[in-house]
Order: sequence, then C-alpha cells, then structure tokens
Amino acid sequence: MRGPMMAGPPLPLPPPGMGGRGGGGGGHYGPGSNMMQGPPLPPNMMMGGKGGGRGAPPPQPPSECWFCLGTEKAEVELLVTVGESLYMAVPKGPLCLEHVLLIPINHVAGLAQLSSVEWEEFERYTKALRLMYAEQTKEGGGEEGQRMVLFERRLETRGAKHTHAQVIPVPAAKAAGVRAAFEKRGEPLGVFFEHVPAGKSLPEMGLSPEQQYLYLEIPGLGGKGVARLL
Repeated sequence: MRGPMMAGPPLPLPPPGMGGRGGGGGGHYGPGSNMMQGPPLPPNMMMGGKGGGRGAPPPQPPSECWFCLGTEKAEVELLVTVGESLYMAVPKGPLCLEHVLLIPINHVAGLAQLSSVEWEEFERYTKALRLMYAEQTKEGGGEEGQRMVLFERRLETRGAKHTHAQVIPVPAAKAAGVRAAFEKRGEPLGVFFEHVPAGKSLPEMGLSPEQQYLYLEIPGLGGKGVARLL
C-alpha cells in the first residue's frame, strides 16, 4: 500500500475484550502513520487459530493460504488489528481508502461456519466499523457520514479456501440504492437475495460447509438501519 490508508478519524480500537494480545488492544491506524504495524502474533495465532477446544492443538494452516497468519504467504504488514478469533487487515487492491477485510484466524471456508463466540466478535468489529464510517464526513464538509457495506462471497475457488468479508463505506446519500444495485447485478446471473430472519445470525442458518452463498450486510430501507441478506 502506498500513502495513508484511512481517511477521516483514526480507525477505532476494538471494543474491550477484542484487542490483540500483544499490544494492549492491537493498536490502530492513526494520523501521521504510513502503515499500521500489527501486534506481535501469539503462538496460537502463528498456527492459524485456537483450534477445536481448550487444550487441543490448533490446526496446521495450509501452506499456500494467504490469510492464515502462520504461513509464509501471509503479509502481516497489512494487519490493522488482531482479535481473539478474527483479525482486520487492509486489502492489497482497495476500492477506496477506508476499505478493510475481516478475516477469521482459523482456516474456515465461510462465515456461516463460525462458532457463536467467533460470531459475537465479528459483530463487535462490524459495530465499531459502522460507528467509524457514520462519524466520517465528506472532505470539505457537506455530506454527513457514510454507511457500511459488507459482503462475503462463499464460492468454490482454486487454492486454499479461507473466507474473508469485504467492508466498504458508501456515501450516506447513496445508501438507499445499495440493495437495488446488488439485485440489478445479481439477477442476470441468477443470484437472488432473501432477508436473514430477525434475531438469527448467519451461522444459525444451518448452511453446510460446502454450500455456496453471497452474504450481505447493507443499509436498510431508505438507507437507515442494517439489512442482512443471503
């Protein structure tokens, strides 16, 4: 990455209990910095996550996986913050300055396979990002705040399958049109969306590890609130 990666206010630290263990909450990208240096990786993260249970050895990450932190292909200089079971990084080819990735530490093919504890941490990250985007204003004043668009593409691809969610802000004035834009592009490809039922999370939808899907968290009706679509 070249130049500052975040515009507006500094990226917030994770909420209590979500920070990386090596640096008092993981650190954040702040003014005057060119690259956020993530905290030292704890031994369990160097092996790709916590593993299946307390006392169980963590799974060995595939050597070709870019997103397993213990592999040679992992580009740890792109880390923003490391949590207990997820981490946040900047992409190599961002769509905008505030574009980030949310990635499970464990090698899993889809967010639908996260445990309840992992999903709770995922929601703490998304809540913090929504707040950050909402507090940003367009350069030069005028437009107030931005709205968060998150999508996960769970498709069969070649190579290691390690899911990641793309998180991108859109101007508040365009938030109401986000769903229509996804539907317009998806319909010719046979992609249609349904609401995730209220009070139900993606991992509670009962999707198998092999099932392919596109998951969205986008602005709701009129650009207000959050719509979760699958």
